[in-house]
Amino acid sequence: MAGFLSRFFGLEDKADFKALLENGAILLDVRTKEEYKQGAAINSINISLDSLSSNLSKLKKDKPIIAVCASGMRSRS
Repeated sequence: MAGFLSRFFGLEDKADFKALLENGAILLDVRTKEEYKQGAAINSINISLDSLSSNLSKLKKDKPIIAVCASGMRSRS
C-alpha cells in the first residue's frame, strides 16, 4: 500500500495488514459505487478514488487505513 495514503497516515510499505485490521484499521475501498455494490469486504468503507480528496474528513486519522480496489492500481495511488 504505497503512495498517498501510506505517506499521509504513516504506514510502512510492508505492513502486517491482518494484524492492522484486527487492531481496528479502516479498510477503505476506493472503487466506484457500482463496483462496490457487486461485492466488497465486510466492514469496508467505500469512497471512490475520484472523490477521495474531498472526503478525507470522513476518515479517522487516528487509525491506520488500508486502501483496496479491484486490481491494486487505484489503491496504490
